[in-house]
Amino acid sequence: MKLFYTLTAAFLLTQGSSFAQDLAANDPSKTSKSSLKQADHIDAPVWNKEKDQVTGHIDRSKLTGMKTATTTIVNLLRTSCFAEGSYTPVWHVEYTSDKLTENKKVKFTIDCNFPDQKAHLTIVANDMNALLQPFALNNQPIFTMKPAKAAQNGAAYFEGATEEMQTRTWLVTTGEQQPYLVITRKEYLENAQAELHTVKEGILAQLR
Repeated sequence: MKLFYTLTAAFLLTQGSSFAQDLAANDPSKTSKSSLKQADHIDAPVWNKEKDQVTGHIDRSKLTGMKTATTTIVNLLRTSCFAEGSYTPVWHVEYTSDKLTENKKVKFTIDCNFPDQKAHLTIVANDMNALLQPFALNNQPIFTMKPAKAAQNGAAYFEGATEEMQTRTWLVTTGEQQPYLVITRKEYLENAQAELHTVKEGILAQLR
């Protein structure tokens, strides 16, 4: 399966509007190659690093490669999206091996805490749980996902909110490929009809 990322910005409703707007407006994907080469020389604030967490067994060479990738992602954010301003978050990475699942995939989560802005920035590879809402239909697991609010910077964009917190999430994939299959309305209704038939037969069996 192609590597994909979910990038989620969570912040207090009264504090985070400018934080999320800065993140969306400064699009590193539109930066020229020459600018990217110069990014390492930008005098941006250093982000404090916490100890990483590793869950499960991960091959040493693979773990080294992922650490290089996560450091590159953080440095790109630090020297592009957050180069202007006094952003000094604390960040760490959680590496997880899901070898007990069918996909046997390795995923990582970059967690950046912005205490001054009362915000969190999370980048997750190979995990869409933040966007999914599971339920069962005809004894089959089904996952629903809210329609994307828009496309921003070439990525599907989603919004969510609680009483105190608002989240903004971008789903970043390779090209136009999506890490999920969409079922049609007909397929959904057929499964719903089959479930109702099963329930009906169960009730009739009790009445006999």
